[in-house]
Amino acid sequence: MRILDAEAFLDLPPGTVFAFGPAFAFSGLKIKEASIRGEGYWGFWACDPCWVDADDCGEASTRLLDMQENGASFPMDVSVSKYMSYDGDDFECFLVFEAADLDHLRSIMGNGDWE
Repeated sequence: MRILDAEAFLDLPPGTVFAFGPAFAFSGLKIKEASIRGEGYWGFWACDPCWVDADDCGEASTRLLDMQENGASFPMDVSVSKYMSYDGDDFECFLVFEAADLDHLRSIMGNGDWE
């Protein structure tokens, strides 16, 4: 993994797996879709795979409760959300997963191979 500042992060391609936040207090995993650049602002679009697919917040809440209470299963949400910074202080750093990290993660998820 590596830590990047916003300028370097915005240059990364869609599909980049990352977490962001103030120094060393990272959010959950996200998957980058596109960068946004403008005069006095910047941002990015990203998918948060740690959410349930739903048409609205009410349906999401209902599905999450059904999952918790009844063991129901629903697909993850693959839509993207916009994250914006207007003063430059919103995101101090980005923890970016590299190819070897993703390969190791796939190995752990696929068969529990922690080595």
